[in-house]
Amino acid sequence: MSQLTTVDARTLTPDVLAELGRNLRRHDLKECAAFGLTGEQAVSESVFHRLSESHAILDERGRAVWVYGLGHVPVDGAYGIWCLGRDIPYKRYFMQESRRVIDRWLKDYAPLVNYVSMSNTPSRRWLTWLGAEWGERATVGGVEFIKFILRGN
Repeated sequence: MSQLTTVDARTLTPDVLAELGRNLRRHDLKECAAFGLTGEQAVSESVFHRLSESHAILDERGRAVWVYGLGHVPVDGAYGIWCLGRDIPYKRYFMQESRRVIDRWLKDYAPLVNYVSMSNTPSRRWLTWLGAEWGERATVGGVEFIKFILRGN
């Protein structure tokens, strides 16, 4: 497996973040567009939100593979989580790393919530694997989203 590194996403140069934004998975791009954002805008706004903890996984060439974070503003009594990334050959690493991070966050911030588009089957499968419960639906920008809740043990 290639060498992957986790870093504070706020330490990355704008060029590294913009390159990721231009190469997001099509499902991520569709969700961003529903909120009127390009991939580059969504990556930048997510990473630099003043109340968000944000991290990035870099490949051996220093390219951001994905960025993810936790919003420190409770919404309906819960903390929001997010992840934006490219199609990658590191699926096993992603599964292991995401489980580790989500378990850590659940210890301190449970429950964790957000919305994912109904058409984003890969993310919905991943969230189900993490133990997500599904909530209400909402349509934004013509895209149907469903709320997910991770409660932990």
